[in-house]
Amino acid sequence: MADGKIKVNIECQQIAPLEKLQREIHLGSLKMGIFANNGCGKTFISRLFRLIDHSNQALSLDENGYSPTDSLIRFGCNFGHFAFKITNKEGDIVEDISFDIKEKSIPTLPNSHYLYHVFNQDYVEENIRVLNYEKDSDIQGYILGKANIDLTDDENKLKKIQEEGIILRSQIEKNIQTYLTKNIDSIRDIKRLQEYKDLLNIEAILSSINQEKCSCSKTVDNLLADYNKVKSTPENLDDILLIDNVSIDVNFMQTIVSDLDKQYNLSSFSGEFKAKIKSKQHFIEEGVRLFKGNRCPFCEQELANDSLALIDRYTQFLTDSESQTIKLFQDYSKQLQNYISLLLNIENTLSQRANLYNEYKTKYIPALENDNFESVAIITSIKDSIQLLIEAICKKIEAINISIKVSDDVIENIEKYIILQNVLHS
Repeated sequence: MADGKIKVNIECQQIAPLEKLQREIHLGSLKMGIFANNGCGKTFISRLFRLIDHSNQALSLDENGYSPTDSLIRFGCNFGHFAFKITNKEGDIVEDISFDIKEKSIPTLPNSHYLYHVFNQDYVEENIRVLNYEKDSDIQGYILGKANIDLTDDENKLKKIQEEGIILRSQIEKNIQTYLTKNIDSIRDIKRLQEYKDLLNIEAILSSINQEKCSCSKTVDNLLADYNKVKSTPENLDDILLIDNVSIDVNFMQTIVSDLDKQYNLSSFSGEFKAKIKSKQHFIEEGVRLFKGNRCPFCEQELANDSLALIDRYTQFLTDSESQTIKLFQDYSKQLQNYISLLLNIENTLSQRANLYNEYKTKYIPALENDNFESVAIITSIKDSIQLLIEAICKKIEAINISIKVSDDVIENIEKYIILQNVLHS
């Protein structure tokens, strides 16, 4: 505002002697005094402000249907109107309230941003009457007509509340202590737990009232049963040993995949001859290695020329590239079978450890009742992927000149599950 003043607008229509009042007042502060001759309407204005104080007793119609605000309406009228607005020095509207008064009706009163302290005859009468003072008595505690409002009544109420609070707290502490003594302290060894000292003392329990409640799916009896399980844990309980890491050469498997993709040349030997050797190649290789002179290394019979010629053909085939290729893939298959045997041993060990873990958590560690010893499924996944490689090798041995494709996911899964298994049990 240009003059740096607070602007107050007040409007009263059909309010007792005030048929139509509309004024704009410029103030230095929000403290205001009204001076006028008797019968001009001062008391009626003050009563309008007191209506805004919602701490007063709620208004209600009397037994004849009249409203306590009917006396504020001008004679000969059945309604009245009141409006009040405050604009601060910066020009912002900080209060803007209005309401209507209708005959035989309870008005709807607005919510104000301020507390209006009105010192009129009604205020004096009500406060004197509450304390049973005589009008001519020496009234202590009421500072009428001065800057401050007396707080004696509020202070007395506060003091009474504080005294009641002390009594209530004492009773609550007594009830808590009785409960602890009856239901908790009797539990053997409970007082040795640090959690008991930290959580089950009076101050900790009372301070937890305003904290967010923890959900608990178990009853006190169930929790007590869990405590007894933990308490019964033997001192010499065997440890659940760690599982050895899975040691599988993933690079070796990558080599197998690469060799399966290659197309190898076939030898000139007949298919019937090659099929016979493939069916018992290890036996033939061992015989050729032991063969010396003209005698069979096994039965020591003298060999005829036809037999010697057949042995020569065996020897030629075994040194042929096709035979060497087949032997390479047979060695691959053998190594993969060794890996599967290794995994089966780990799987059996895992099952034994899982059984022991389940026994421990059932008997002694109820907090782990929802945890599972999960690893067997991981080992099974590794085995299944290795078995896919073995099946691909069998197809390759049947036809080394054909390319056998193996999905990249096979090796990736093997590597992924090996890492996962070793991390879980490291």
